[in-house]
Amino acid sequence: MTAVDSAHPSRRQFPGTLESIAEVRQWLQQLGKQHQWQESTAYAVQISLDELLTNAVRYGHPGTDQPHAIMVEVHCESGAIHITMEDDGIPFDPFHEAAEPELDADLEHRKVGGLGVHIVKTMMDEYHYQRVENRNRIQLTRRL
Repeated sequence: MTAVDSAHPSRRQFPGTLESIAEVRQWLQQLGKQHQWQESTAYAVQISLDELLTNAVRYGHPGTDQPHAIMVEVHCESGAIHITMEDDGIPFDPFHEAAEPELDADLEHRKVGGLGVHIVKTMMDEYHYQRVENRNRIQLTRRL
């Protein structure tokens, strides 16, 4: 179940489960319509968050099946969409620690991993990682 922060309507907390990613998608679609994002912008935001949320859910808590909360905040201002995602998973900077994908290799010989982060880097104008108070914080910006 999504928790809505009444003080910050653009901030929501989602269970750290694969099923909750569909909820995030629906929320992003509503925000996109509300703020009149172009289709390509809405797609870039959705795909980027899908990738990052999937990684946080799948790899953030090795050895436990306990779901953990993931906070997502979206602000539209200054001609850009600013997104913050936080989770309490193990420390991991996807922009510096994820393997670089072998884009030139044949599919048969390509190593698994890194493609999702590559997509985020391609679709977002800015991306940053910080470890803050035992939480992973990812900040994304997409210019309008």
